[in-house]
Amino acid sequence: MYYAKDVEYEPKSVYDNNYFQVVPAGVNDYDAFDPWYGTDATGSSLPNNAKATVRVEAELIYDEHEANNQRSAWEFPITIDTEEPQIQEMTVRESEGRYYATLTLTDNQYVAAVVLTDPQYSKEFDVIGVAETTPGATTVLKDLDITGMGESIGLVVHDYAGNSKAYTLKATGNSDDYAEVVPTDILWQENFNSAWLPDGWTVESRGQSVYASLLAAYPVGETKWFLALEMRACTIPGLYVFSSSPISLMMERIRLLLSAES
Repeated sequence: MYYAKDVEYEPKSVYDNNYFQVVPAGVNDYDAFDPWYGTDATGSSLPNNAKATVRVEAELIYDEHEANNQRSAWEFPITIDTEEPQIQEMTVRESEGRYYATLTLTDNQYVAAVVLTDPQYSKEFDVIGVAETTPGATTVLKDLDITGMGESIGLVVHDYAGNSKAYTLKATGNSDDYAEVVPTDILWQENFNSAWLPDGWTVESRGQSVYASLLAAYPVGETKWFLALEMRACTIPGLYVFSSSPISLMMERIRLLLSAES
């Protein structure tokens, strides 16, 4: 027995404003349950890959109901995992101007995902779910398209226990098309003036719907790009989130139009 504690008058379930739902006992800080940090009865950390079973048993204060304690216990297995997942091998190939990476991954338990980033691990390019279901298995992700991510790509591999490890993938000759494009000059942009909106569109409320459109033009090199954004939204009275402020609208339709003139 690694840990045991008896608790009196613990709420079975209670509505929590932070979660906007009823949460079970043990979720909130004010609950009488103490967190268990993977230690034994003496406070020493359990070794990596150690297995344990968490079991919660309870008795209702009121026991006269016919459904009293039909399910008085709940248990689930856990595994102590402090080991980082690994990328055993990574290769890059080029074909017809595109670049592809093959990664060989493993973990003492389960690889969860790989994140592709810039070399500083500050900009996320892609998240690839692995969802390995066999402990200790080796997974091969073949021919991941990394075209345009640059010659140096950050890789961060994660497992389900929150362990992660970062790597750098080299792809010589791969272009970097993920740089931020900053317009040198905004030729024109619309500030929701309804004079030029399509027929049937307006920025004024129609019952519980709002229609709007935005058009902007940006020069990039010798090409002028036109970006049009059309939106239709509707109000939802009585819907509240986080700050308890009402949500004023929900998007019904968004249409993005992109065109260019050389």
